[in-house]
Amino acid sequence: KQWYQRRVAITAGGMTEKEKKPYVESAEVDRKRYLGEMNIYKKPRDEEKPKRPASAYFHFLVEFRKKMAGKPLPEHTTIPKLSGALWQKMTEEERRPYNSKMEKRKKYRLRLCVDTTA
Repeated sequence: KQWYQRRVAITAGGMTEKEKKPYVESAEVDRKRYLGEMNIYKKPRDEEKPKRPASAYFHFLVEFRKKMAGKPLPEHTTIPKLSGALWQKMTEEERRPYNSKMEKRKKYRLRLCVDTTA
């Protein structure tokens, strides 16, 4: 596949605008067809609808990133790996503040959703 892409790029690079025109037009027609077909499957997002609230883990992750800012990481490790391991080890009691943040956001979102539909 890569060799074909390179070959096409080399060939297309040496073509004049007039020579490229049929291919560009064909691509535009195909793109319009594709977008039309995708509209059947993919509903447009309602801009008024609020986004889903972040999970408890994501609230934890925000704080964890702030704590880890500027600190050196162990070799072959990323912040999400470290935070995931720590999250797995946490007890329900330790997770409670993050769960309560999530619940507050859920209630707030529900209130907004009811307001936008009324």
